Amino acid sequence: MRFPLPSRLAAAAGLALLAGCAQPTPYTQAGPSSAYGYADEQVDSRTYRVSFAGNRSTPREQVERLLLYRAAKLAEEKQAPHFLLLDKEIERETRYYGTAFPRYVGFGAFHHRYYRNRLRYAGIGATTGFLRPSHRYDGHATVRLFEAPPPAGLGVPYETADVLRTLAPAVGVPSAEN
Repeated sequence: MRFPLPSRLAAAAGLALLAGCAQPTPYTQAGPSSAYGYADEQVDSRTYRVSFAGNRSTPREQVERLLLYRAAKLAEEKQAPHFLLLDKEIERETRYYGTAFPRYVGFGAFHHRYYRNRLRYAGIGATTGFLRPSHRYDGHATVRLFEAPPPAGLGVPYETADVLRTLAPAVGVPSAEN
């Protein structure tokens, strides 16, 4: 069966539009227009709570990279050459999407269409279908900023400039060297 050219073009445009909707969360600040992105709050003069919320198209590894990148950007903004991640947590939210296909089991008179439709409205019948899990990840970390290399044993130490240089290409942000 051949479809006319306008129908094929409309279908292709619709698919392209849908494909554009399923993009991973970029490095951007969360706000009133979007719940996805980074946010941070000051705990004390050197400690911040940083978070990054990804959408359902953002894999866990990318959320972890964006969380670490935000910690480094915050350290750069506060002019701290070193920082520690005191704790880090990645939460997963799972929802299941799918389709259900009603399947009516009957015999004799109950297999007849009249009874089958009446039984369906009464809630009797079996259902088959497919469920697909969809995951969304949120990352949270407590970051402590340091002017000098931090003492050993407190957490995972990082150098701000190294993290920014290393992660900038991976998170899709142009590095300062380019």
